[in-house]
Amino acid sequence: MNHSRDKEIRQAVLKRYDGVAKSPRASFSYATGREGLLKLGYGKEFVESLPLSVAESFCGVADPLMDGKILPGETVLDVGCGAGVDLIRAALMTGPGGYVYGVDLTSAMVQRATENITLMNIANARAEEAVAESLPFPDESFDVVTSNGVLNLSPQKGECFAEIRRVLKPGGRLYLADMILEDETAYNPECDLDAWSA
Repeated sequence: MNHSRDKEIRQAVLKRYDGVAKSPRASFSYATGREGLLKLGYGKEFVESLPLSVAESFCGVADPLMDGKILPGETVLDVGCGAGVDLIRAALMTGPGGYVYGVDLTSAMVQRATENITLMNIANARAEEAVAESLPFPDESFDVVTSNGVLNLSPQKGECFAEIRRVLKPGGRLYLADMILEDETAYNPECDLDAWSA
């Protein structure tokens, strides 16, 4: 394990997503914001229920709940909650009997998520700053863990999945949307740091 390289990667990700917290539109080649939500199949009714500023803050690679659902009363963790759109949707699904926690690497994203939660008058959700490799929750805390386009950003994926498994209750569910590398021969751990945060 190259701790120095891991630190460089984390700093590159932090720098990029501090900017994404302000506006994701110019940061990626794929659709973000309201356009991205609709293209990824989030559903017109949900998208139209969001204030424009909340919808426009969305940056994800797919719908992590495409093949799953969150039930009323469940406790949910959104790893890499970003600006909070998936967190808000989970809070609406679990309802007042449940609760949704979001964690993100960057304070700017946590601030944006908190603003979006407040704007939506969501009482059963909150976001806090934390890393996916060391989640600040007790063992077996959550019915569901979700993540959208985040675990690919970590060079320590084994630690991320170990932490997710630790905080899930027995029988708990992981709903994950992410990017994968199809050609392992293209993997280069010494690649340009920008590639880690793309």
